[in-house]
Amino acid sequence: VERSIKRAVDFLLRTQRQDGHWEGYEGYGMGQSSLAVLALLNAGLKPDHPNVKQGLDYITRTRGSKTYEVSLQIMAMCAADPKKYERQIRSGN
Repeated sequence: VERSIKRAVDFLLRTQRQDGHWEGYEGYGMGQSSLAVLALLNAGLKPDHPNVKQGLDYITRTRGSKTYEVSLQIMAMCAADPKKYERQIRSGN
């Protein structure tokens, strides 16, 4: 299991784009990026890890329009630092 988690983390770190996002399903880009950030945090990376920080910067400056995107964005912000992102979490974006 640990080897699989490491491979998944390596994949996510390798596939992150310059602006901090991950490509995904058409129309769900911010949700895909939020899910990647959440996965990295759950795998043990810290919010100040360069890739996680870049991903958090991307998802906090991008507005989601679908429930899927916004719910994953909120979950990622809660996992990273609920105090820091409290205003955005409460507003739903």
